[in-house]
Amino acid sequence: MSIRNRLLRAFGESSTDVISGQALAGRLRVSRVAIWKQIQALTHIGIPIESAERTGYRFKVPADLSLMDFKGPSGTKAHYFLTTHSTQTLAKEGGMAGLPEGHLWISETQSKGKGRLERVWESPYGGLWFSLLLRPKLAASQVPPLTLLAGLCLRNAIAQCTKVEGGLKWPNDILVKGKKLAGILTEMSGQMD
Repeated sequence: MSIRNRLLRAFGESSTDVISGQALAGRLRVSRVAIWKQIQALTHIGIPIESAERTGYRFKVPADLSLMDFKGPSGTKAHYFLTTHSTQTLAKEGGMAGLPEGHLWISETQSKGKGRLERVWESPYGGLWFSLLLRPKLAASQVPPLTLLAGLCLRNAIAQCTKVEGGLKWPNDILVKGKKLAGILTEMSGQMD
């Protein structure tokens, strides 16, 4: 496991507690300079770590790094990234490379997430950013309703897991109390026949 991932796990175990650079260095068996460099790199990509002057480092929000260990249901192959340009782009590249259905790309942050009509999508730490590769045996004309179906399924899953009722805003947004909770973007590649 990389120094970065071991460092993140240390924060995940301590939630928002301040951890000294010396304690981190001892735990990870690296120098304090190596810890400092990793912290700088992580904050540069948007991971919310702050320096508590002369006492150490801490996450600004409760650290939840459960995605790092996500396995998914049977038949799913998860690819985890701390940060990437776009999970959608990775899924598209995987599809073009011939990967089978069920590959899932997950990232803590995205630098170039995208929404409908190529709009930029803000993807900071604390959200769920993922793309799933599907290969439905459908005619191209039957694929567009999948966005609506995915939205309905997500809305129902949120309600079932959290007891929070959301609404579906056509064609691809889940709203809770008038605020956007999720967006779904589907892209298709294939032959017309």
